[in-house]
Amino acid sequence: ATTEFLLERVGDDGLHLRQLHRVLRGIDDLAVVTHDNPDPDAIGAALALCRLAETVDLPADVCYFGDISHQENRAMVNLLDLNLRRLDPGADVSEYGGVALVDHSRPGVNDGLPSDTAVDVVIDHHPPRAPVEASFVDLHHEVGATSTLLADYLDRLDVDPTRTVATAMLFGLRVDTNDFVREVSPQDFEAAAFLLAHADVDLLGRVENPSM
Repeated sequence: ATTEFLLERVGDDGLHLRQLHRVLRGIDDLAVVTHDNPDPDAIGAALALCRLAETVDLPADVCYFGDISHQENRAMVNLLDLNLRRLDPGADVSEYGGVALVDHSRPGVNDGLPSDTAVDVVIDHHPPRAPVEASFVDLHHEVGATSTLLADYLDRLDVDPTRTVATAMLFGLRVDTNDFVREVSPQDFEAAAFLLAHADVDLLGRVENPSM
């Protein structure tokens, strides 16, 4: 058991996580930018990255362009009382010391950032259509949701996702995999099992069936 524990943390995945920690520690404050009109997976993944940033005392904001218009998405934001920052198109995020992209991988493509925005962190489960440049890049198109990748980070680092973050991530994972029947992988089930132990299942039911 001790050997497996150590190998998980010093193997390739462990090195990858330490690289992410190094990048986050080198930033003063972070804008975690979702794609335009973010869906639950993008929001959940962004919240998870902010939670990881907390562990290295890095202030971070979830930022997005566009609208959160789908009924279930709005219910999630309202019921979980999420504090998200809406940006105007072409907004200058240079006030932040660093920029992260979640659930998409290139500035100016499916977000309102200028295309020449310097990016520090990219985490996405969609295959890129062009080279991706950032200090830390994690692109895994074999999983069904970006929240799956973030859940693995939290689990490996023994970080409590908090009930709010876990609930948002679990909802995002379920939506992106269409309740685990679309482009689903074993990692998605493992992530769901990890998140379920921390999530508010009753509140999740209210998100999935919002009242008039």
